[in-house]
Amino acid sequence: MKQYRDWKSAPDEYQLAWRELDRLGRHLLELKRLADAIEILKLNAAENPTIPGVHESLGDAYRDNHQEDDAIRSYARALEIEPSDRDIAAKLTKLVEHK
Repeated sequence: MKQYRDWKSAPDEYQLAWRELDRLGRHLLELKRLADAIEILKLNAAENPTIPGVHESLGDAYRDNHQEDDAIRSYARALEIEPSDRDIAAKLTKLVEHK
C-alpha cells in the first residue's frame, strides 16, 4: 500500500489504471491471499468509485472470504452504477438467496 501511495504522489512518473489494480487484486485472489486482495480492491473502489467492475471484484473477494454482507453491498453498488449487468445481478441474487 505504501508503494501505491508513493506512486500516486508522483503522477508524472507512474500511472496505475484501475484495471491494473483490479488485475493485481484478482491475482491475489487466485493465490488465496484474500486479505491482501481485499485491501487492494478496497483501495481501487475508493479511488475509482464510478466503475462497476471494481465493486464487482471487491464483491468477489468478500464472497470468497465469506464476508457475505460486504459482498452484497459491493455487488449492489456495482448494480447501482450499471443496472443492466446480468452477471453482477446473478452474483447478488445468489448471495441474497443463500442467506
